[in-house]
Amino acid sequence: MLRSGAWYPVLAQGEEVVLEVRHRQVKLSKHLVELRDERPKHFTVVCRGRDEKNPARGTRRDLGHRYAVCPASGHRIPVKGEPSHLQCPGCGYRAEVAWHETG
Repeated sequence: MLRSGAWYPVLAQGEEVVLEVRHRQVKLSKHLVELRDERPKHFTVVCRGRDEKNPARGTRRDLGHRYAVCPASGHRIPVKGEPSHLQCPGCGYRAEVAWHETG
């Protein structure tokens, strides 16, 4: 399963995109992924769907329904409220939160 807000190397692209996920090639329809030439500079906010399974539910790793992804390290951070900026506890990167990109 692919993680929302994650970055995966693109091995090939055409009508389908081939990504490298955990050392395996995964082929997806191009409309299912967002391709960017470079990482964003802002924190990306990920919202789980109401019916989306949370594999970490009930554990210390549970981030809840909504979390942010650090653009520098990929570290996931629980989000409370709607902060304008966050600082990554993993790498210390500080930046604006891209609420305008949240669907």
